[in-house]
Amino acid sequence: RITRYAINGDYVDEIDGFSIPSAYFDCGIDGKGDLYVGHTSKHQVEKYDGNHELVEVWGEYGSDPEKFCGCCNPTHIAVYPDGNVATTEKGIPRLKVYGPYGNLLAYLSPEQLGLSPDPHFLKQLQENSDGSLPCHDGWPGMPLAVSKNLRLAVAIPGTGEIKIYRMDG
Repeated sequence: RITRYAINGDYVDEIDGFSIPSAYFDCGIDGKGDLYVGHTSKHQVEKYDGNHELVEVWGEYGSDPEKFCGCCNPTHIAVYPDGNVATTEKGIPRLKVYGPYGNLLAYLSPEQLGLSPDPHFLKQLQENSDGSLPCHDGWPGMPLAVSKNLRLAVAIPGTGEIKIYRMDG
């Protein structure tokens, strides 16, 4: 659930009804104050206005570039001031930028991100005591942030690297 509080900490209201089957539940706010939420079990991004009313939903399950594949994606989102939304996924690491209504504007595959599904590469990630990797079915999620000058920072787990991208045009 998403809970809203006043600046003094008083409870205001909440949005309920999310089914989040993993550790990933990300959100961001655009320049108008609209809230974007990665609803991972539905493979969707949901947009809520300042009154917490659902005003836009986009995304669906699938392996095509514009869709979200695997379990529990998108894991991370970052919202540009104009409402464009960047997403990353776990399992198959992919970076995408969508327009405010879900149209795919940019896509980087694992290879374009410089990543490999090779098991020795994944061993750089810290394993759980049982040997499994935490909270994913392949690559873990890749945290994102958008700067005020519209650069997109993407943290790459296991590599100790943050990659910076910008949309031209």
